[in-house]
Amino acid sequence: MEATNTVIREVHISTLKAGDTVKHNGLIQTLSKNNIGKSSFMGSSIFGDSYQLGQIKVKKVLFRVETNLGVVFR
Repeated sequence: MEATNTVIREVHISTLKAGDTVKHNGLIQTLSKNNIGKSSFMGSSIFGDSYQLGQIKVKKVLFRVETNLGVVFR
């Protein structure tokens, strides 16, 4: 079930960084530096999954945050 204050965007695996939240294997998880791998042979991976060498997009979860300047997604 998806919360109403979230948006899911499909992004390339190489754009992810520590602190990003993704939907992986049906679970919403926040990435740490230890979850992200980089290899000259396999490219980027998260949780050991290379998403078919970057051919499949990763579902990145953005949260709606209200600020003094308006609503932003982080």
